[in-house]
Amino acid sequence: MKVIKRSCDLPIAVLHAHPDNPRKDVGDVTELAASIKQNGIFQNLTVVKGGKGSPNADGYTVIIGHRRLTAAARAGLTKVPCMVVDMDDKEQLSTMLLENMQRNDLTIWEQAQGFQMMLDLGESEDDICKKTGFAKQTIRHRLKLLELDPVEFKKAQQRQPTLSDYIELEKIEDIKERNKALRDIGTSNFKWTIQSALREQENKRNVQEWDKYIKSLKMPLLTETDRDTRTIFPPYYYTKSKLTPEIKRKINAEKKGYKGYFISKWGEVCFLGEIIEERAKIEDEKQIEMKKMRERVAKVEAIEEQAKELRDNFVKEYVGTNKDIKYLICQILQDATFDIDVDAATIAQYCGVKITTEDPDDYEFDDLISDKHYLEILGTKTQRVLLAYIAANVWRADVHDYFGHYRRNECLERYYKILQTLGYPMSSQEKQLLDGTHECFEQQEEGDK
Repeated sequence: MKVIKRSCDLPIAVLHAHPDNPRKDVGDVTELAASIKQNGIFQNLTVVKGGKGSPNADGYTVIIGHRRLTAAARAGLTKVPCMVVDMDDKEQLSTMLLENMQRNDLTIWEQAQGFQMMLDLGESEDDICKKTGFAKQTIRHRLKLLELDPVEFKKAQQRQPTLSDYIELEKIEDIKERNKALRDIGTSNFKWTIQSALREQENKRNVQEWDKYIKSLKMPLLTETDRDTRTIFPPYYYTKSKLTPEIKRKINAEKKGYKGYFISKWGEVCFLGEIIEERAKIEDEKQIEMKKMRERVAKVEAIEEQAKELRDNFVKEYVGTNKDIKYLICQILQDATFDIDVDAATIAQYCGVKITTEDPDDYEFDDLISDKHYLEILGTKTQRVLLAYIAANVWRADVHDYFGHYRRNECLERYYKILQTLGYPMSSQEKQLLDGTHECFEQQEEGDK
């Protein structure tokens, strides 16, 4: 930067805002305008001759002082004190960005746009780090925001999500799915939405891996007729499950007996063997019903497992306050609901204590209460230990019967009530699962008709 004139009064009419100023909204300048009207402007605006904002070479583009310029015009001033400098485009942008950041005037979206403009002008991440003082990781997280739908992002900001919420969004690779999850950010459904998206993301990877592996076996994909006249080799392999080395070894050991394969509508890989003439061409009603039941139970169990994972994470991370201790002890002492018939290994897992025996069933309370880590959290995070005792005593966490139909669970209802009292954000999916209105039950009932 080169200073041309350190101080001169310039007409407001020839001063223009920089179009690339990272701060898009100068905010409410009412108080500043009143102060300027009474006391004048104490700090010069920084401007360049001509520049991007000026319609002609005789005008000036403001680099620092956009808010003061707006307030001065509102206060009725016709001229403002300025410092005229010579800067290239990179210097102008980095100066505006740094100035606004030092004053904490930029939203995270505006910061992201500023970083991107600097990259577009040829600056490296290292250059931006040096000039703005932001860490590389922070810069990358901000730039990721620009991939989001700006309209949905603006709506999301009104719900005041945390920066860690936006970092969680980055785990979703598909930008369309990420924007869908953005709609729930800042709500009690957000963790559920993120978890669902990540599970589906993992499922797609597993399906792709299975597809690639099956093709490598060079085995024919069988037709409907072939399927009806061949023996299905158990077990079935679910393509949304991880293809482990153990499964590969098993398939490779048995593949000599396989004559082909097919994938069922439930996503199961079924390997088939020799033709058996007496085999019925279609499965009987009992087999069809068993398949329906297996699909029904699998869907419900997947949702139940996801809900349990969210509850367990809440317990494992719970801190709470001193007033919660009395509440938790009262819940534990209600023997009618909680019999305190729990094993030490389950408590240890919730408290992050390493189990010292090969078989968890052999882990006793004597082992638990002699563990240094357990004694430490018992003294510093008593609330978490008490909640772990309650969580470990939830003897039934499912809401379905043998056939996959809804079955009320009063024990789980009470547990959720305790968690919500402690601040657990129960998602709408969990509420529907608990009262039997979740779509997984409705769809299955229709399928049974």
